Amino acid sequence: DGDAFRNAGLAHVLAVSGLHVGLVVGVALVAIRVAVRGRVRDAARVAALAAIPVALGFAVMAGGAPSAWRAALTATLALSACACRRRAGALHVSAAAVALLEIADPSQVVRPAFLLSVMATAAVLTTDLSGPPTRVAARISLRTTVATAPLVVWCFGGLPPLGVLANVLVVP
Repeated sequence: DGDAFRNAGLAHVLAVSGLHVGLVVGVALVAIRVAVRGRVRDAARVAALAAIPVALGFAVMAGGAPSAWRAALTATLALSACACRRRAGALHVSAAAVALLEIADPSQVVRPAFLLSVMATAAVLTTDLSGPPTRVAARISLRTTVATAPLVVWCFGGLPPLGVLANVLVVP
């Protein structure tokens, strides 16, 4: 099954990524905010602080994959900024998470999973998200394919011929 996903250009769908961390943390954030509303002065701040262990715990439960740690640390930094009543840009938070992970473990710099995660995230964060959902999905798929293509070729010896189309159909 793994080979079939790889050959279709969809291996990333099987990896724990920012999407998964974002969904889990987002649900936790909303649930905590609802649970503490009316009981504390600043429910949003309390929820942001309480969601940090959820993000980090999810990365541990997901087996510690590089993409899971990158996403969990990104969420932790963003939640910390919210708890401090600061607004942080997505690219800045993502870049800080990458830098911290590389400082903590310099061997990450040569791991394909980490490099692909960073490149794909950068491509998504810099994509114009305006327009109909199908066009946005196609734009994201194309940008991530172009951004990661050199690494995919270098690490795996080629690109799946129908990868962009498969992603446009499967990912949304």
